[in-house]
Amino acid sequence: MITVKEAVQRVLQETELLGHEELSVVEARGHVLAEEVRADVDMPPFHKSSMDGYALKASDTARTPAVLEVVGTIPAGTSPTLEVQAGQAAKIMTGAPLPAGADAVQKVELTTSGPDGRVTILEPVVGGTNVAKQGEIFAAGAVVASRGTFITPAVVGLLAAVGRESVQVFARPKVAVLVTGDELVPLGQKPGPGQIRNSNGYALQAQVLGCGAIPEVLGVSSDVKEVLAQKIADGLNADVLLISGGVSMGDFDLVEDVLAEHAVTMFFQKVSIKPGKPTVFGRREKSGFGDRSGSQDARDSALDQAFARLAE
Repeated sequence: MITVKEAVQRVLQETELLGHEELSVVEARGHVLAEEVRADVDMPPFHKSSMDGYALKASDTARTPAVLEVVGTIPAGTSPTLEVQAGQAAKIMTGAPLPAGADAVQKVELTTSGPDGRVTILEPVVGGTNVAKQGEIFAAGAVVASRGTFITPAVVGLLAAVGRESVQVFARPKVAVLVTGDELVPLGQKPGPGQIRNSNGYALQAQVLGCGAIPEVLGVSSDVKEVLAQKIADGLNADVLLISGGVSMGDFDLVEDVLAEHAVTMFFQKVSIKPGKPTVFGRREKSGFGDRSGSQDARDSALDQAFARLAE
């Protein structure tokens, strides 16, 4: 018997990485990054306003209310040519570059504007207020996504921000999911005496999808060796075969015989965790095999933890 930590390490140790493929950044969502991505520009690429308001010199607001001359308007997407002098301010929009001479922005809600081209600043600001500084998120050349990063929608946005149209990702593993037991009935069927619904099969499929892998549903196998043997043979064509059930003391000999016929090398057969002790892991050539307890309480078995790490 081994510990959960040892089981996870052994699964990772005995598993090979899949090949790479290049996908657009949107298609890469749900995959694992196979390369290191660095920024080609600073982010933000310039000092910019984080609020709608007025760009000004913070020193001009030491005493408020302060009345300043408005010398221009700076929309987002423009490159201002004006320079803010003492006693002046420029109306600025969120995301617009900070003009030369300004070191802060007072949000519009704390100002009043008059018909004479002047603005009254109602509260003081300090240098840097409401300003996103150039490179404060990351600098050009910085690593923004490491090899092995799971690509979420947020990561997609980050990759796009540094100009990547496509990236190298690991191929998504195909994971065959098999549940065993004569006591299992479909979800739409009310269980009879001694029966339960096949909840584990759906939980495993969801876990596979959540890790970015592709589930291949093999359904439910009865406790007949010939039926189980065919299901396992089909499952071993996938990158990983996950089985729920059939590994208790009364059933394990059946599974062991079938696996031996398919030249599966077993690395462990029991893990120090409860529920979930009868958890096994093996490998045949490049296909991984894992079997965990069919107990509905064994949701966080060592194999579940190892598979999550493996898929990520």
